[in-house]
Amino acid sequence: MLEIVGGEAGPITEAVGIYQSLPRVELKYQTVPDPLGIEMAQTEIREILERLGFTVVEDNEEAIELEVPSYRFDVSMEADLIEELARIYGYNNVPETLGMGQQILTGIREAELPLRRFGNSWGIRLSRGCDFLLYRSKSVKTR
Repeated sequence: MLEIVGGEAGPITEAVGIYQSLPRVELKYQTVPDPLGIEMAQTEIREILERLGFTVVEDNEEAIELEVPSYRFDVSMEADLIEELARIYGYNNVPETLGMGQQILTGIREAELPLRRFGNSWGIRLSRGCDFLLYRSKSVKTR
């Protein structure tokens, strides 16, 4: 190449990356039934996850530790594994139930109701962030 283009060759630089180990995620068998509402055998859980490319690092009666494949950037925690189990088991086979988490209801200030009703009548859903832009309260001093 130097004969054709001319110039001078620089020093050879070797770039070597550090091999990073694959991430590991632990799945406790007792946590699977709560969000899914179904009982799954430990062997079934293991088989599904192995078929998806996860490598079993350790498996005992309480939990299974898995090595996540390098191409699965979407799996980083136990909830991701449970989601994969639901996907393969079939969402249509998972019973329809209410969520088990707590729901915290926040009230709407009385002063916001007329603006919200007006917005809702036009199909507009107003969030608190834009309430302040669209609504001028009597308590706010203006110049």
